[in-house]
Parts: sequence; C-alpha cells; structure tokens
Amino acid sequence: MDAIFKTFSLGFLLRSVFAGVFFVIAYCVASTIQIDSNDIFKVGLPFALIAGVIVYGIHRSLLYPLIEWPLNSEWAEEARRTCMPLISKRAIKGLVGRWDRRAEGGRQRIYRQEQIMAWADFIHLQYTAAWCVVFGFFLGQLVNQTENPNKSILWFALLFFVAAIVANWRALSVEEKWPEIKEEKKDEPSCLLREFSKK
Repeated sequence: MDAIFKTFSLGFLLRSVFAGVFFVIAYCVASTIQIDSNDIFKVGLPFALIAGVIVYGIHRSLLYPLIEWPLNSEWAEEARRTCMPLISKRAIKGLVGRWDRRAEGGRQRIYRQEQIMAWADFIHLQYTAAWCVVFGFFLGQLVNQTENPNKSILWFALLFFVAAIVANWRALSVEEKWPEIKEEKKDEPSCLLREFSKK
C-alpha cells in the first residue's frame, strides 16, 4: 500500500482533480443537483479527486488497452510512416533537436524519453477527462433517475477524446521517427541556425 501511495505525485493528483471536476460537473448536470458555493471546496474538490483517481485507474487498466491495440497495429504504424503522421518531419526534427539541446551531459536519449512520458501524461489526462464526463453523466442519471437530462455536456467528452487520439497518434509518430534523427549536443546550433550559416 505504501508503494501505491508513493506513486501519487503532486502532478498526478492535480491532473486527477482537473479530470475529476468534469465528473462532478457531468454528475450535477445529469442529476440536476446544484452544489452550493460554500460546498465547492469541502465536497466538490475531494469528490473530484477521488473520481479522477478511480476513473484514471479504469482507463489505464481496462479502457486504454482497447485504444492502444489499434494505435499500435501494423496498419497504424504503416499509416504514420507513409502518409498520415499528423506531424511533419521538419516539426519532428525541430522538436527532438530542442530536446537534445536541453539535455545535460549526454543524456539526450534519456531526456527524449522523459519528454515523451510528460507528453503521455497530458494525453492520458485528456482521455481521463473524457471518461469522467461520460461516467459522471450516466452515474448521475442512473442514481437520480433523471428524465431527459441535458446531454450537451457529452460533447465535451467527444472533444477530449478526439484531442487525446490526435495527440496520442502524433506522439507515436515522433517516437517512431526519432531513431532516424541524429542526437544533438547541447552546444550545437539549432537546425535553423545551421541553415542560415550555409547561406
């Protein structure tokens, strides 16, 4: 149990609260419950944190494997390699080059992995926010038996989900392309400066 609590970093807890807020909002919309302004911090935020952590766990262990499988299929890898990376080769080269120049003491490869992991954190935040909207809405409707609730909030779930899929696809494109990019040292000039120096 102690090992589990150690994994709950401040960044993870903040992301969970952010996603969980959408659970609370969707629940209130579906159940037509109004939270008093005095109870937002006493009730709303703790509930958002708990909901965010639970939904994140469900997403990573149950739902994301179903998303990850097609994203890592041979068809998807071929599409990213040939026609649909959703990020240009120039953008990838510039992005990875900036990461390499920020790396200390020849840690370019490690720094690249750290940046991809940070990118993945935000991708999973978007997925979790989408699921929080969906779960919060349907739980609020189920518990309170609300008739004809306002379903417009589900558009936020779709928006978050599409944004997460696009970001996930782009991150995979970068990760698959960077073996082709030479690691730059911190004191090396950027690609843009090298282009100007040739003229």
